[in-house]
Amino acid sequence: MQNSSELEKEFSYYFRQDILKLLNNYYQLKSFRYEQFLTIWNEMKFYQLFSIPRFFPFDYRYYMKDVLKIASEYLCDEELYPEVRTGALYVIYGIYCNQSNRPRLKVPVSTEHWIQILKFVDFLNQAEHVDAEYVFRYLLHSDAFEFSSDFEIKNRSIATFKIGSKSVKTPCEDTSLEQGFSMDDFKDFVLNDELNEQMGTIHEAYIQCKEELAKTNKQSLLNSYINQNFDQLIG
Repeated sequence: MQNSSELEKEFSYYFRQDILKLLNNYYQLKSFRYEQFLTIWNEMKFYQLFSIPRFFPFDYRYYMKDVLKIASEYLCDEELYPEVRTGALYVIYGIYCNQSNRPRLKVPVSTEHWIQILKFVDFLNQAEHVDAEYVFRYLLHSDAFEFSSDFEIKNRSIATFKIGSKSVKTPCEDTSLEQGFSMDDFKDFVLNDELNEQMGTIHEAYIQCKEELAKTNKQSLLNSYINQNFDQLIG
């Protein structure tokens, strides 16, 4: 009979294969939109991750810790295409927001990789990929990340390189941020009152739009989609 450590390793291995397939499918779309990612997520039944407590209630916390770490590796890996890293960001968002752990388990990153994440988010901002930027800012203001001294990118498989490796520079490497990114720069970049106010205004407009749709066109396909997926769309 397998012990808990062996089961955990086996679970991590198969989850890594599943997430590689998920990211590969998303990469093929050449998209940064959350709605398209959510379609693939549901088709692959990733929501079943949150049924684990029914079968392994005592190991659930360890499983979620591994899942967040694996997803974080693909977000932090600067050798992957931006679409792949965006998919990893959406995976983290879905897992962090829907886990049943209280307090919620956080996403581990090293200080070195945190700089790479901020560079990537700067690329998303400049390219106006608002879905991905909103997801990152939601996680940031939810205090979803934690610094871990032993975090590293490992277990890199051939499949990883097939879906995301590159021999030339991608647009996200041409960002204005340099390696000497300071904490003052970080505060200016993230804790921007004007930008946060704009994001809040957009969010309020979205809620109002949804409410109006619910009142005026209850039977429409669009309204049905929003109501069914609203919690997943905005966390």
